[in-house]
Amino acid sequence: MNKKMIIAGVIATLIIVASGIEIYNLTTPSAPTSEIPPQIVTNNSYIANATGPRFFVVFGVVQNNLETNIKSVNATASFYDAKDDLTGISYAPIIQKILEPQQKGTFEIYLLLDSNTNVPAAYKLTLSYLKTDEEPVTGLEIISQASSIDEDGYYIVHGEVQNKAEMKAHHVNLICTYYDSSENIIAISRTQVSSEIDRSEKVAFETSSKPHKIIPASYELLIVAHHYDQLLVTNTQILIVLIIAFSVFLVYMKRRGW
Repeated sequence: MNKKMIIAGVIATLIIVASGIEIYNLTTPSAPTSEIPPQIVTNNSYIANATGPRFFVVFGVVQNNLETNIKSVNATASFYDAKDDLTGISYAPIIQKILEPQQKGTFEIYLLLDSNTNVPAAYKLTLSYLKTDEEPVTGLEIISQASSIDEDGYYIVHGEVQNKAEMKAHHVNLICTYYDSSENIIAISRTQVSSEIDRSEKVAFETSSKPHKIIPASYELLIVAHHYDQLLVTNTQILIVLIIAFSVFLVYMKRRGW
């Protein structure tokens, strides 16, 4: 093999490692087992009556029943008319990038209702996902919470969240899932808590069930960051290793007469 081609390949590998590009290995499906796959455990729907375009909204809860983590979790809704003819398909991911075993995630699917699309008579939901060895980065923790009904009749949940990770959290969102006495989902609310939360910082939050006037039997809170800053010490260590490796490579090639 040409010596210059070898050099170019080694340099390209170093650049890929230094830039932090993640490479995932997708394995082929294994033989069928008795394990219970991830599933949509509860779902509901409503028509959004906000000013502007109308939407038929399907929302629900996904639970990871596997003993491994999963990622790229998407719920797909197929919509049908009264004659059971397919009229549309739409999908949405859950908000978490990775679901751990027994962990739940929520989704909201929107179907635009216009002059060519009527309110569906029925819908069917399917789920797709990938198994993964990756672990979610966590650190945000809800340290206090309380609920009440506001003067307009909406259910309010408020409290405080703290970043207990060693990194700054960016684009932090709160998801509240409301249930009836039979643990059926009746509403979801999403609220941006902060654009960033520093290490050890505490931030107050408040979310409303609006536009749903409900009195849930229970609710679940999920706090999620879009991403965290990488640790500076980790980046520095990687850079030092790369510099040493590249220096050794240059010395070796120079002795070979390059």
